[in-house]
Amino acid sequence: MKQLILVLVLIWGAVVSASVDKNLGPSPLLHSDNNLNVGRISAMALSPTDADVMYAGAADGGIWKTTDGGLNWRFVSQDMSTTAIGSLVIDPNDEQVIYAGTGESNYANHSRYGLGIFKSSDGGESWVLLHASSFKGRSVSQLVIDPNNSQVMYASVTHAGGFPERVAAKKHPNAYGKLGMFKSTDGGQTWQHLSGLTNFSVSSFQMHPTNSKN
Repeated sequence: MKQLILVLVLIWGAVVSASVDKNLGPSPLLHSDNNLNVGRISAMALSPTDADVMYAGAADGGIWKTTDGGLNWRFVSQDMSTTAIGSLVIDPNDEQVIYAGTGESNYANHSRYGLGIFKSSDGGESWVLLHASSFKGRSVSQLVIDPNNSQVMYASVTHAGGFPERVAAKKHPNAYGKLGMFKSTDGGQTWQHLSGLTNFSVSSFQMHPTNSKN
């Protein structure tokens, strides 16, 4: 029996050792134009129609785009006034439209706060800031778009930085603003705070796959 167990362990070890993860990048190299290191990845968004097109958001390295399945990456968030990315989402009805929630929401003391939600209408080539007053000084942890109506969006918001001092917020005047869930019905131009989770950080949420009301 012991010999059988040993053989099974050896076989399992061989299987595990043969399984190697493939690093798709972006490579943690210095970006020559902006002096940026990619660092840890905090958000990903994949094209719904082209498996080679992906966006990666870094905790403090901005947004990067690949069009060849991860072999090469290009920095695309030079228009943004922050490099701290917490969430990314592609409009399911128009993949040229991408939203980026800023501020890393991983509760580390070195996780920087965000300035709001940015929108690109040209596949990440340029970005505009939407309604910053709802989110600045905190972190937008996730964004979801209603597949039946791209004007309807939801955002979850957390405090920036970790415990106990939240040093990442750097005494931002909005560091202790509203948390929880927000909803937009005009494509992210304005946002309503949903009262059900008032003052609770929300790090993740999902929309029902067949009923966007849930």
